[in-house]
Amino acid sequence: FSDPINPIIDIENCIILNAYFDSLLCGLEIFSSDNSTKNLGNIIKKYCDDLKISFNKCLNSYKQNVQNNFKGKPNEIIKCLECLKICSCNIDIFQIFADKLIDNILDSEEDSTNIGIIKIINDNPNNQYYQMLQQHNKFEDSLSKIWEDYISRFTIDQVLDRKHGMKVSTNSIELSDLDFKSTQSKLRILYDQFDRRYKDLVNDGMIGMSRTTHLTDIISYAKNATINDSSLSFDEQILELMACLFSYWTLSKIKKTNDQDLTSHSDSPNSIPNDSPNSEASHASVLIKPHAGQIIALLRIFGLDSRFKKINNHIIEILTGEGKSIVLGVTATILALLGYSVDCVCYSSYLSKRDKESFTYLFKAFEVEEFINYGTLTELCEKTIEDLAGGSIRDNVLRSFGINLSVSHKFSKSNRRKILLMDEVDMFFNDDFYGNAYTPVARLVDPTITDVVNYIWSLRDDPRNFNISNVLKSSQLKACNNRFHQYSNVIEESVKYMFFQLKELLDDVKAGRVTSPAHVPYVVLDSIAYKDQDSLSSNISLGYKTMWTYFIENAKRNITDKSRDSQICIRLDCGQYSIAEVPKLYEHILGVSGTITALMNDKVLTDAYNIHNETKIPSVYGENKLRFTAVGNNADIKISTEVSHFIDITNEITKQSEVKIDGDKFHRPVLVFFESIAELYKYYNSESALKNKSRTKILTEKEPDVN
Repeated sequence: FSDPINPIIDIENCIILNAYFDSLLCGLEIFSSDNSTKNLGNIIKKYCDDLKISFNKCLNSYKQNVQNNFKGKPNEIIKCLECLKICSCNIDIFQIFADKLIDNILDSEEDSTNIGIIKIINDNPNNQYYQMLQQHNKFEDSLSKIWEDYISRFTIDQVLDRKHGMKVSTNSIELSDLDFKSTQSKLRILYDQFDRRYKDLVNDGMIGMSRTTHLTDIISYAKNATINDSSLSFDEQILELMACLFSYWTLSKIKKTNDQDLTSHSDSPNSIPNDSPNSEASHASVLIKPHAGQIIALLRIFGLDSRFKKINNHIIEILTGEGKSIVLGVTATILALLGYSVDCVCYSSYLSKRDKESFTYLFKAFEVEEFINYGTLTELCEKTIEDLAGGSIRDNVLRSFGINLSVSHKFSKSNRRKILLMDEVDMFFNDDFYGNAYTPVARLVDPTITDVVNYIWSLRDDPRNFNISNVLKSSQLKACNNRFHQYSNVIEESVKYMFFQLKELLDDVKAGRVTSPAHVPYVVLDSIAYKDQDSLSSNISLGYKTMWTYFIENAKRNITDKSRDSQICIRLDCGQYSIAEVPKLYEHILGVSGTITALMNDKVLTDAYNIHNETKIPSVYGENKLRFTAVGNNADIKISTEVSHFIDITNEITKQSEVKIDGDKFHRPVLVFFESIAELYKYYNSESALKNKSRTKILTEKEPDVN
């Protein structure tokens, strides 16, 4: 610890030291709480305080050593940072102090040094390095600079080159060489027009006037471009909106560096591409800028390269992690400014919420937030039905049963034209989408219904009386029929269904049957939840089986009485709506996806949804070097016997977790996916898993957090 010039801190010794401190602190707590041993507690406290002061001095010497001897030397600095991170991760009492020292060291270094540190981390992976990247905010800016460095090399010429993977299809036919060259030329001209305007707007915001004032001006430019009597043509209008939105996005992301605003630099109109170290150009890499592929994607989406220059149904491939969320956000904003109502739908509730939160500031700035909706397929169906019904269809059904409901909000239908933006077009082929129906349900609640449900539940353990005839003759059902006498036939049929669903569920539970992985119930926060795309949702219901599942889990004390009682109702189906028909209600369908290559010319897209225009944007990282290995010792697929299956999994974990770099051995995390939770635990509890059990973490829908 005391030699920061040649820093070496051993993880095992840190773990021992942590246990030592834990024992001291435990003794301190015990002895200090008893008057008869208080003096001993004071001695332990002084000893602990002295140790902390001593160790803090040692750790602080690492920071001083960097400042005095290693300034601007990433290869030396990383050794000190690694030692501090080992302390932070393995000695609880020093975690905050050690992390603060790491932040201080990073803050005191130039950006180029921190980028050098990141490159060392990428070349020499280990746990401490990765935790530094994830836990220290200073690296966020440096990682952005590395990304900007990548995209600065991703030129417009590369994007428009077929050799790099650019593909353009119109009317479901890939363009001929001659047509591709024509499209290439048009896109290049349009890109140059955008680029000039974008750079002018960004440079104006970085010199002279207040940036806040300039951002306000950019919003005005965008609104002026959309007024009805604007002299701009459609392509001029779109280019102006693109330049305004991306320049606003770039300028609003600028941070202060070393307490000096970047506005105090060069006033050259070419400041973005300028390489002078003392000019605004030196900060060009700091700016978050769109890459050429994103701009070409937008030009294609809005049909600016076509003869008619108009929006048509279109899907674009931009690989995951290369900025498709930004393309969607900017597209949605432009469409809303042009007078459209935009629904952006994603398969994942988490991703949908994340993207909406990322661009809300942009929607608010340009005053279009109310016209842009992000959500999942389920939420989209709900919104569509509400639009068609002129309000909540559930409330309308309940009112017909004589239930008095207060009006939660006044429904107002938008007169705007509607456009659907799809994040990941693959959802067209998902089981939850194509050929499936959405069935909204109204919940009829009444004390007489509660009595009927409780009576049916009370019969479950009495085989002789657990039959539908007893339920139909019960006084509880008669009281319920009297309450809703106009709909007694509906009540009676619902109760029959309710009874048989309980009987079927009890038989399934007894036999251990599950009809589908999507029907496996999970108890989450006092609710029953089911899989919904890539997450769990407590808003999904499997008829009365869900209600009875609440009763079953309540009997096990996994669910509270209050939660169970909240589920008691008679379910009134409000119709069935084909999910696959919902996109057809929109004027246009536009999609951005990471995996459309396999879908090119698919009949579902062309015939059912009239999507005939497709564009593939090349990767900013160049050609994908991943190759599938089908045979040999390192084959990607291995066939095991049932006896050796778990042994082979353990051997594969060992092989994949150990990696050699320049002769040195490193360990990395390995993810193992199982067919089901039951299969996961079968492996986990097997003898084959003993070797790695102490360092194994289980991640399922029931245990969503891994420490």
